[in-house]
Amino acid sequence: MKMKYMHFAGMDRQSTSWQRADPEAALIEIADTAQWTLTLPDGNDAHTVTLFTDGTNTRGHCTCYGYHYHDRCAHLITIRQAQLLDVITVDGVIVRIPTLADEAVDAVKRKVATYDDIESGTETGAVRSDGARLDPDEYTDGSEGETFGRPEAQL
Repeated sequence: MKMKYMHFAGMDRQSTSWQRADPEAALIEIADTAQWTLTLPDGNDAHTVTLFTDGTNTRGHCTCYGYHYHDRCAHLITIRQAQLLDVITVDGVIVRIPTLADEAVDAVKRKVATYDDIESGTETGAVRSDGARLDPDEYTDGSEGETFGRPEAQL
């Protein structure tokens, strides 16, 4: 999955991704240029979030399944909100989405392509609409935990 152009102003603020984004409670660490490792308070996994501007457009990528299935996720929104709120990372640095020159954009794209190559070999398992993985104990067959069909005792 390639990097996508991000239009935060046009995102549905009632979406699950927007509601889960919590920059003040998230664990945010600097990973590299335009990249952070992020764990949300209600999540079990750390994900690598890439977010930068090329001077005109904002581009983003995340290693979570929500991004891969929906082109957006709570992790990207969290980094965007963290910048707006001047949130400080665990490294003691205020979150700033950088503006990158063409050469730096190419380098970041290569890193993202490497993440995608690694991730493409993994099995996804069950995920919520915002990309967070579900613990197998959290879901059952059917929709919203409902079991369909007749119970075995009624056959």
